[in-house]
Amino acid sequence: MVALPTDQSGGLAVAVSDPVQVRIDADGAHSPTNERGGESVIEFPEPVDGQVARFDLDRTTDWVTAELTRPRYSSGTPMRVVGQCDGPDPEVLLPIEVVLWPTGDVLASTQISCDGDEAGDEIEIPADAGATLDIRLPSIPDGVGRAWVSLEPATPES
Repeated sequence: MVALPTDQSGGLAVAVSDPVQVRIDADGAHSPTNERGGESVIEFPEPVDGQVARFDLDRTTDWVTAELTRPRYSSGTPMRVVGQCDGPDPEVLLPIEVVLWPTGDVLASTQISCDGDEAGDEIEIPADAGATLDIRLPSIPDGVGRAWVSLEPATPES
């Protein structure tokens, strides 16, 4: 697999891995689950107004589907990270980081339980951040069928 991530200076870098089977269609890029995901009862909600970034992961079929919205600038409004994770062990936690894009500097971190319930935390973004924000999931526990995470205003816009 070849990827073109953005490096620290904002330019493009090249990352190459061992060969991986990938299917690309109108819904994005998909890779085989290799038994890492399971069934899920959660559904992906509609995006809220003012959403800054969102990540949706579905490993309930033969192919993994992962979709990340493009990050955008966040104003100085209070923000929250909210999400839902469904896995076989409700004690398992999904780590979430709010990062400065494109450098990847971590501005805040939180976690949600993979018990299938929606959860979230209001987060403090440094006042001098004033930049494009993104969300990153540093690891996804085995057995998680579906997960979604959103970075959005603490009080959604009406």
